[in-house]
Amino acid sequence: MDDLESNKALIRTYWEAVNVEDYATLESIHDPAARNHAPAAFDLTEWPSEGKPFGPVEVRETYRWIRSGQPDLHVDVEALIAEDDQVVAWVRATSTLTGTGGPIPPTGRSWTSTTPIASGSATGGSSSTGRSATTSGRLCRPAS
Repeated sequence: MDDLESNKALIRTYWEAVNVEDYATLESIHDPAARNHAPAAFDLTEWPSEGKPFGPVEVRETYRWIRSGQPDLHVDVEALIAEDDQVVAWVRATSTLTGTGGPIPPTGRSWTSTTPIASGSATGGSSSTGRSATTSGRLCRPAS
């Protein structure tokens, strides 16, 4: 498998781990030095230009928090585009707002969101993708 395909496989593994709440896999592949440069629309706090730490611990806590309000969250990777060490995943997330935690009140309504999420992957590049992305810089540890 060439580097582009390896990088795409790593990002696909990441989203598959999110779907099954496999935090051990997320922690093993998520880069400890990752930075979040994209506050969510509901986050109105001051956001530093260098981003905030978004390593394995923050990833686990974030997905647990989201799932507390959306326990059936599922992310489908619809397309992956790779160039050099950058991967853009076009993802479709679906869930039902039934839990009491997370950013959105429980309405019982289902929702779907389709968005591109860009990240450097296995070799440590960086990306600047605006507010729709979750990370900038290396998302995953280099493959061994």
